[in-house]
Amino acid sequence: MAGYQAVVDFSGTATFKVDNSYAPGDVNGDGSVNSSDETLLRVLVKPRSRPATTDELRAGDLNGNGLLEYRYLILLKRILAGLPVNIRP
Repeated sequence: MAGYQAVVDFSGTATFKVDNSYAPGDVNGDGSVNSSDETLLRVLVKPRSRPATTDELRAGDLNGNGLLEYRYLILLKRILAGLPVNIRP
């Protein structure tokens, strides 16, 4: 799986960690975004669902606000259909 390019411009000393253990939309962490991810996300956004794991939250939180929301199902369906996605906080 291809990662994302990051350009870092800094002066001085810095330490940072890049965590690439998930891909946006790959909620179940199997290495591909597919209907299984949609099914799991549908379960996790329900009010009485079990809490998402850290990796499920990272992969399913499509706009980076720290939440799993029902509207992400629509975004995930668009990703699966190969349609453009405009992700906003």
